[in-house]
Formats: sequence, C-alpha cells, structure tokens
Amino acid sequence: MQQEWLDYVLPQVYWAIGFEPAAYDVLVPWWSEQVDGTDVALWIGQATYKVGTSTQSPEWSDPQEMVRHLDLNEDYPQVTGDVYFSAKDVRANRLDHWPLLQQAHYANPALPPALNPGTTEEVETPTGLRTARTAEGTRLSWSHAGDDAGFAVYRVDDARGPGRVDCDDLDADSLVAVLGDGHTDWVDPEGDKHDVYVVTALSRDNTQSPASKPKRGR
Repeated sequence: MQQEWLDYVLPQVYWAIGFEPAAYDVLVPWWSEQVDGTDVALWIGQATYKVGTSTQSPEWSDPQEMVRHLDLNEDYPQVTGDVYFSAKDVRANRLDHWPLLQQAHYANPALPPALNPGTTEEVETPTGLRTARTAEGTRLSWSHAGDDAGFAVYRVDDARGPGRVDCDDLDADSLVAVLGDGHTDWVDPEGDKHDVYVVTALSRDNTQSPASKPKRGR
C-alpha cells in the first residue's frame, strides 16, 4: 500500500462493533489510516453470512448491525466501498436486514469506484444532450464518440439557469442513474420542466468524463 503497488485493498472485517477480540470500530479506523494519503482504494469486506446466525456473537442477532457498520464507515472518507460475503447470504436476507441497509445507505444509485483515478486517459464527453416529454417521464438522449462507455446522469436544481451547472453540482445527491455500456438514452420518471440534466461518460476503469452541456427538462 505504501508503494502503491495495489489498486485496492479489501480487508475482511468480519466482526461486530464492540466485539472485544477484533472490533469493527477499531479495525476500520486502522485500515483507513494505512491507506490515507495513497491512491490505494479501501473497500471493507462485510460478514453478511453472520447476520441472524445463532453460532455468532449476539450482535449479529440485531438486523441493524450491518447498518451501523456503514454508518461508521461514513466517518472515514478513505472507505470508498463495501463487499458483501456471500451472494447467497445477501439473497437469504436473514432478519430482513437487507431492506434496512438499502433504505439507509443504498436508496440512490452510485458510481462504481474509479480504479486508477487521475492516471488514465480522459474519456470523451457526451454531446448533443436532448430532452423530450413522454408519458413515462422526461426522456434523455445523447451521443458519444467512444466505445463501450457507461454513463452517469445527473439532475440538478435549475435556479441558476441551465448554463451555470458546474462539477461542484455533480454529487451523490444529484446522481439519478448509472447506465451500462452503450446506453445513450434514459427516461426519468420523476423529471419535469424545472429540472436541468447533465451526463458524463464512464471509461472501462470507471474514470468519469467532464460533464455534457446542461439541458433543461421537458
């Protein structure tokens, strides 16, 4: 990590908050300190398999335990993601904990983390953003010169006018869609004429392009 030979590190912090032998709230700060000041991404391995399992420590009988893990992560900006073990345990949804986690931390779409921020060639900016009103909502379409790009769609407040959107406006709260490769259109079911949209392109390693020219909704 100190030599930045790794793209990311994924410690399996498979213990509860306050679990004395290996507490989540001790280990996450320690790992955050190790990557601080480097370009190594820190993603935390979460023990979904322990939720609602009688052989584990008592904390895992509380469906809010995993929610508290991500609450704590928010205090450490070095933590940029989580990985859940295992997929079958996510699907099992013991104690109905997964909807609680979604409501608290995954209610909105999110960008996948860039693997090599600042080191890859800039991806082309989407052009020709258009909006149209349909029965389903505001339909957006655009053009892109690159191959295999993904796209992120942002909806921002239009109080300053559509020509004054800048990168500072493009935060998680304004992200409304993340689209897979080749999708150059999207319908916003909640959009209206008072909204302004911009679109960015995502390279294969999730580097984000500059924003398109803003376009008012319909």
